[in-house]
Amino acid sequence: MFNFTVKYGILMALFTLAINIVFPVAYEHRIAIDLGTLIPGLISSIILPFLLWFSNNQRYFNLREKGRGKINCKSGKKEFTSKK
Repeated sequence: MFNFTVKYGILMALFTLAINIVFPVAYEHRIAIDLGTLIPGLISSIILPFLLWFSNNQRYFNLREKGRGKINCKSGKKEFTSKK
């Protein structure tokens, strides 16, 4: 969990910084960092990876419970069934 949240938190923070640097240069022809969008972006880059982790974890457990009985895999005309 820690590795996932750190990796995605850093990616989101870098994405937020990139947006805050690129858009003012592209539209206003100036180099500036707007704190009004930077601070909420950085806060969300801390919170969202945790929410994403718990959402994916819950989805994994739900799918795992559904697949407890049988696993069906269709490949062309053949069907493979495996019971656990």
